[in-house]
Amino acid sequence: MNEIIERFKNLDLEKASEKDVLNIFDKLRFLPAPITDYHEGKIIHRARRISKGQTVNLNSELSYTPEQFNNSFQRASTPRQTMFYGAVIPEIRGEIEVPNERIIGACEISDFLRNIDSPDGEETIVFGKWRVKETISLLSIIDPATELNKIAFFKEMTEGYCKFLEHINDEKNNAILFQEFISSEFSKPKINSERDYLISALLTERVINQCDGVIYPSVRADYKGLCVSIKPETVDEKMELIEVLECSVIKKNGAVKITNLRYAEVNPEESEFELKEINAI
Repeated sequence: MNEIIERFKNLDLEKASEKDVLNIFDKLRFLPAPITDYHEGKIIHRARRISKGQTVNLNSELSYTPEQFNNSFQRASTPRQTMFYGAVIPEIRGEIEVPNERIIGACEISDFLRNIDSPDGEETIVFGKWRVKETISLLSIIDPATELNKIAFFKEMTEGYCKFLEHINDEKNNAILFQEFISSEFSKPKINSERDYLISALLTERVINQCDGVIYPSVRADYKGLCVSIKPETVDEKMELIEVLECSVIKKNGAVKITNLRYAEVNPEESEFELKEINAI
């Protein structure tokens, strides 16, 4: 396993081809990783930043990026495999977790909220509230070093994972080494170009043949929240949009103010909704 990880680390991602990365993945004999199941009723929020004055009224506008516009590597998606990105509240709560999915989602896309040095200004963010209709299973990307996991949910999962590894003595160390490495790929805080996502994106593309997606700590929320990346087929078949909220995010003199502007309840049987001024509801 050390040899495989060193091969990954020695890649120049700016020059490496997808084949270079996949050839290394092919050397892995197995990938013992924990699975997180979300059952009927679980809420997942999807955040999207829009231009001032732009109107959103289609369910699809708060879902995964359409294939024709999906043309870059992201943390858990490739140019040929679009994914639904969202935020969730941990099932097991501790004292430091971000208490709201919308805050996690906003941190992922808003410079104002994740960067104290960003200039003053105004952004508009639309949040889609999605409900799980049928159990979805997500590969959990965690660092087995329990003390490094800030979220109580992942701490407990890590402890359970380490107990599981006791039953596979011959492969325990290899499993831990790989989880440590791949979790570092998903949690890169500084991204110079989309090529920095090559390893995490290609791993996700490979594993979604056997599960619905991946779950990992939110880098932009200082690892105090959870992000999910879910394949389109699962979104279409096992999830439904139920509410939409449009907010204004204003940063002035270092202070950030979030104001709810418009809201809509969504009929899952329909493909459109109408946002209405909150004062008029």
